[in-house]
Amino acid sequence: MIESLTNGIISITADTLGTQLTSLKKGTINYLWGGNPAIWKGQSPLLFPVIGMVKDGKYPFEGKTYSMDKHGFARRKEFAVVYKDENKMTFRLTHDEETVKIYPFKFQLDITYRLDDNKLTVKHDVINRGDSDMYFSIGDHPGFNCPLEEGLSFEDYSIEFEKEETAKLYSLDERELLRDKGEPYFNNEKIIRLKHELFVPDAMIFKNLESNYLIIKSDKSDKEIKVNFKGYPYLGIWTKVTDDIKAPFICIEPWYGVDDTVKGYDDYKNKEGIVKLEKQKTFFCTYSIEI
Repeated sequence: MIESLTNGIISITADTLGTQLTSLKKGTINYLWGGNPAIWKGQSPLLFPVIGMVKDGKYPFEGKTYSMDKHGFARRKEFAVVYKDENKMTFRLTHDEETVKIYPFKFQLDITYRLDDNKLTVKHDVINRGDSDMYFSIGDHPGFNCPLEEGLSFEDYSIEFEKEETAKLYSLDERELLRDKGEPYFNNEKIIRLKHELFVPDAMIFKNLESNYLIIKSDKSDKEIKVNFKGYPYLGIWTKVTDDIKAPFICIEPWYGVDDTVKGYDDYKNKEGIVKLEKQKTFFCTYSIEI
């Protein structure tokens, strides 16, 4: 079921299936990718309780082995709408008999969308409903149309970070596992000029950036997208590139967590980027999009 929200300046729609954003509009322009299944059917999937690929589709936890699909199960689960007013709505997912077979934790996951002027804020609340520590990752995968206007191309755009960065670029191998070592990328720099060739190996992944936000922009347009990811330890940037496809979108992905690494781990609780949440406690994180 599609739910909608508008404040007279911007409007959104979101699907109760996976609480995925399905549109983000200002005026006549939809800033969100339309989800063309011939290219990429996703639009803004929620990633929980894992980010990216789990090695061989399985993970060990306290002596048992569990199965998990790429990006976890939340994006395929039906959420309940538990609150809605003129500028905010909250979706909820809780554990069930199906989830505990592949993820042995009792949880409540609330996703709240709030509109303020030309900004959409997305808040995640993860509540541990169990009697022991809970381990998880959570992140977002919004895809933005790029270009935003006719007559422009993907290569007319750049990503400009808030601050000059000195950071390594981490990449995925052919199994979509994170390579252990990053390669030098930024050297007191703040701009990525977009070109599809950057994404031939898959996503660009950065760790612990200094910047709190980035802006997708073009010198040929006054329309911009600002994504604030303050506090997130990982940031993915991705578009789909194959021999036949050069996709007209760019994904900006704030993550608490990351794909399994090539070297793996002996227990899920030791997975890189994993969040530990004590019993009956709440973890929250927030990112925003301004258009």
